[in-house]
Amino acid sequence: MTTPMWGDAQGAYSLEPMSPLSRLLVQVTGPAHVPVNDSRWEQLLHCYDQLVHLEYQWKGDNVLATCAKNMGRHAGTSSNLAALTLHVSRMLQDLTVSVCIHLEQSEQISSPEPSPSAPATTVAAVATQAFSNRIALVGKARASCGGLNLLRILIHELISSAYNSSTQTDQNDDDDFDDTKLEDAFLYRSRETYQQASKHSPKEKDVTMDLISSLLTFVASMGGSGDGGNPSGISAHHTALIMETIPELYDATVQSLQLILVLLSTQLYQPLISSTQQKMEMPKGKKIHTNYFLDKIMSHGENRQRRQRERRQRKHQKASDMKVQNHHDTHGGLENFREISSKPGEPLDDLYDWSPQSVLKACLAWLIQRPHSPPRSISYHHAELAQSVVQARNERIGSDGMYEHY
Repeated sequence: MTTPMWGDAQGAYSLEPMSPLSRLLVQVTGPAHVPVNDSRWEQLLHCYDQLVHLEYQWKGDNVLATCAKNMGRHAGTSSNLAALTLHVSRMLQDLTVSVCIHLEQSEQISSPEPSPSAPATTVAAVATQAFSNRIALVGKARASCGGLNLLRILIHELISSAYNSSTQTDQNDDDDFDDTKLEDAFLYRSRETYQQASKHSPKEKDVTMDLISSLLTFVASMGGSGDGGNPSGISAHHTALIMETIPELYDATVQSLQLILVLLSTQLYQPLISSTQQKMEMPKGKKIHTNYFLDKIMSHGENRQRRQRERRQRKHQKASDMKVQNHHDTHGGLENFREISSKPGEPLDDLYDWSPQSVLKACLAWLIQRPHSPPRSISYHHAELAQSVVQARNERIGSDGMYEHY
């Protein structure tokens, strides 16, 4: 008998066309625009127990497949996929911050030498707050898992339909790899924008980097670099501990890695063409996008480095000015230094963001020393199912690492 997992797997596998979740999916994947602050998004994401167990079935007529195809057709005009992306990105950012807060409170409670000046009531209040935050953290992780799974299914269908349609309709053109469909799908436009019919309206928002930044920051934070190289400073020991006690965080990390894999696999839906061949065949001045999301990441990295250089120059210049004005006023210099580092007008990702090093360490850790899935997690249940099938077939691992039947 397998270990039970969280979520409503039975409800997801037997999803009926007239169920509340099915009606919500039909509405948000249709051609009608659903504003980002519409209550239907909240109702949809509250069905995380079923959303996390949804699986795309390629054969047969089912609700999820129909909704995914509809989203692939209408995402560019309805902006509904961009709205869902915004919600999932904010949920994942909130989850990352909550994990850091939970670890800080856990360290205060488990500290072997508490401060002698701290009264017992303060320690008890911290413990009570930590318990309450843990319950909220479990809920946030579950909701994030549901949103990530649904978003992965819809984005995969969008990518597939975008490149399939381009190769079918533009067989005689040199523009088979145009990513306009992807750009439009991740550009959120409000109803006011439609009425104004302005291409560059201030009400438009490209949500691509919101999603990528939140995904990479969360993965880097849960990767446990061990030397404080990740954005949250979570060590490998604390990462393993929190995943063991909160299985939903393990599943959220797996869901994030799966979505990243989908985002970075757009080139798999196109003919493999070398960069040299692209330069020779494409007209001069024309750009070809074979890796839409990877291009976004690289562009974000360049802008991030530029902003960091500008911030360091401003810090150095401001510190030098303060030193000239009053070299004895050390406190004032520190205050001004702190003011510059947390300037309200600057992007938050400059102060709390992933780095290529932290993402690489996290991915290598999951490839080489992948943490064991904790009991009651969805990943643990899937591993148990696979092991039960192997045992029933009397298979063993061969020299190539694959299961073989003798």
